[in-house]
Amino acid sequence: MTLKFKISALLLFFTLSLTAQEKVFPFREGNLWGLCDENAIILVAPKYDVVNNVKSKGATFFEATLGNNSGIYIGSKNVIPVEFQDLRYVSSNLIIAIKK
Repeated sequence: MTLKFKISALLLFFTLSLTAQEKVFPFREGNLWGLCDENAIILVAPKYDVVNNVKSKGATFFEATLGNNSGIYIGSKNVIPVEFQDLRYVSSNLIIAIKK
């Protein structure tokens, strides 16, 4: 196989039950980012260079980046580990995660 990249396709079925009860926000401590709830309770310790709130085709989630690696959080749950170099948003329930 002469593929340059290892491609991992991950199906994510975003359901309202994952995010309806939990309001999560990115926060910064020093130069690092994490996730907290509306009461400022830390859900994910600040360890990322960037945490972006992403709205893609009806779904809302967070893309966390550390160095050249990215991953996905839905609420406070890490559903795609922060070890992929490229994330491609195909639809609201399909993200292709590429590890180079």
